Amino acid sequence: MEKEKELTIIIENLAGGGAERSLVNLMNYLAEKGWKIILIMVKKEGVFLDQLSGRVRIHNINAKNMYFSIYPLIRYFKENAPKLVFSSLDLMNLITIIAVRLARVDTKTIIQVVNFVSLQKRSKIKKLLEKALMTFLYPRANKIVVLSKDAAIDLEKYAKVPRDQIKVIYSPNITKELLNMAKENPRHPWIHNPTLPVILAIGRLNEQKNFSRLLRVFRKVKDEIDARLIILGEGEERELLTSKIHSLGLSEVVDMPGFVNNPYAFLANTTVFVLSSDYEGLAGVVIEALACGAPVVSVDCQSGPREILHNGKYGILVPMNDEEYFAMQIIETINGNIKHVPETWLEQFAVEYSASEYIKLFESI
Repeated sequence: MEKEKELTIIIENLAGGGAERSLVNLMNYLAEKGWKIILIMVKKEGVFLDQLSGRVRIHNINAKNMYFSIYPLIRYFKENAPKLVFSSLDLMNLITIIAVRLARVDTKTIIQVVNFVSLQKRSKIKKLLEKALMTFLYPRANKIVVLSKDAAIDLEKYAKVPRDQIKVIYSPNITKELLNMAKENPRHPWIHNPTLPVILAIGRLNEQKNFSRLLRVFRKVKDEIDARLIILGEGEERELLTSKIHSLGLSEVVDMPGFVNNPYAFLANTTVFVLSSDYEGLAGVVIEALACGAPVVSVDCQSGPREILHNGKYGILVPMNDEEYFAMQIIETINGNIKHVPETWLEQFAVEYSASEYIKLFESI
């Protein structure tokens, strides 16, 4: 009988972001396939906890924050000596590498970098410190997973990581659960009006997602046609965005209902999905939009949208700083200029394919 395969995954929490959502998809799939998955969490919390398979074993450090997790991690590694650990998100990656080395155990380390690192917004001092730590520590991981080809090039240059140490694996965004949830009722009054175009955006309400840009673009769209904008997600910029909505005179036509458990029902029923981010690692929400049948208009940011949309073949790419063109393409899409994506193209973003690539990587270490 084949020995049970074991993987230890380390993350801060399961809060409501694309990285956490896709990680839950991966863990659930591996657990279903017989892997022993141990999830170490800095704090056992987050909106995706309820979506995690009961087969995944959780070890809760229950630390105040990630900085306070380093000593419990060292102790865990010394006591359990896991053969393979996989961590995600920048600070957690750095702490995991440090903890493994200080524990002096024969543990292989894989880290996942989910953003375009050179463009991540930090203060000047934090940016210098981040680059120094990444340059020193990231090459000490056994392998680094990034989510797009452009992100791999960026990491190689930014953190001086050897290219053969970096592996590109697309996020496991498309699942059976997603497709089933897309058939549900989104429960929003605007969606149920067949004569009212609805523009949808999804993401954390933070600077990276640049919903301020989207609000300015939507103001231009609204000047031409009667439409509505729904932004799903929660974050630190809620108050700022609410103020901008008011100042642009959009209070009656923009809704920010916060985090929703089933964004796929919205994607399956929207007129057009838009992405306005300054940068991404892959932009998994664009994949989810395509899987749900939503036409996509996206800024051509680094990185991901161009790869996902096959250089604009399966969706509209607009220049980062051309808000007039952005608005025009949204209007064109609302008016029926829609690009269709074949199912064969989406297969590379399915959990089955992505997980198979991860399994090959895990077994090669």
